[in-house]
Amino acid sequence: MKSRRAALLLVCGVLAAGAIAPAAANAAISVSSPVTKNLYVDSVFVSWSTTTTPTLIQMVWTCTAGYCLHVGTSPVTLNLVSISTHSSFSYNPGATTNAAVFSNWPGPMPDGTWSVQMKYIDASSVTFPSSTILQVQTSTETTPPDITSPAANSLGNTIPVAYTLYSGPLGTPASNDPTLTFTNTATSTVSALRLSASVTNGSFTLNPANLGASSSVLAVSGPNSLADGSYDVALTYIDTQGHPAATTINHDWTLDTSTPTPALSAPAPGVTESGPFNVTFDLPHTPQSGSVQLTIDGSIWPITLSLGDTTAGVHTISLNPN
Repeated sequence: MKSRRAALLLVCGVLAAGAIAPAAANAAISVSSPVTKNLYVDSVFVSWSTTTTPTLIQMVWTCTAGYCLHVGTSPVTLNLVSISTHSSFSYNPGATTNAAVFSNWPGPMPDGTWSVQMKYIDASSVTFPSSTILQVQTSTETTPPDITSPAANSLGNTIPVAYTLYSGPLGTPASNDPTLTFTNTATSTVSALRLSASVTNGSFTLNPANLGASSSVLAVSGPNSLADGSYDVALTYIDTQGHPAATTINHDWTLDTSTPTPALSAPAPGVTESGPFNVTFDLPHTPQSGSVQLTIDGSIWPITLSLGDTTAGVHTISLNPN
């Protein structure tokens, strides 16, 4: 799940466009809590009162910065189930109990900076936003990181690493540093690389034969080299608020540092050809242009033919010895 940092902005004093003001000119909604700015908490205690009887009380959340922009879930309008002239509740953006507080709660909202407007609608269908402007930042979970490289279902002969941590890693002690792991899907062998807690956007290249040689790697647990094969690549970290660790896994990345041996199926060994004959061969991987060569080691001298095949798979060519 994504980390949730939200700035709570309670704004008022503006009537809905085109609305007709009711007889009570002093109608308004006032918010007495929260009262602390820039406070990192898991939930926000909200308390309000209205001067006229509401028919609907709402909180409208609009993302202005942070991870919520990345996932595109803004704006979110929440309708309170309980409607009264004064009440209070504790709001945690990630708690499943919100389903009982709001009639249309969409589920946990992602972290980010939000402009949050609390307002009520009265019997005359006039909307009254609150008059208080406050900012309270909330954080409920560590935001899962992004690993752009090594990418899932890709192949490489080196290991370019690129990742983003949406919240600064906790660090201290070292066990809380970000960890990059390579798990061989065939053998379950794990190499765990401890990365610097001061880096939130990492970009470097690993040597498969010496993972710890990179200055970006603080320590390696498990084998210090990777054999050719398929791997699950995982990045894990804990945010600065100490919330539970978040992990992102890219599955089926393949390390391939050697060229597999081609197979020659025709002509068969010991067969004598008196005229034109076929040569059939299988290329396990896509070859580099101009690298496929066929050598016929005759009784006088060897003959080497450069072939134009540039795709993997089975190929057949016909040769005339004359």
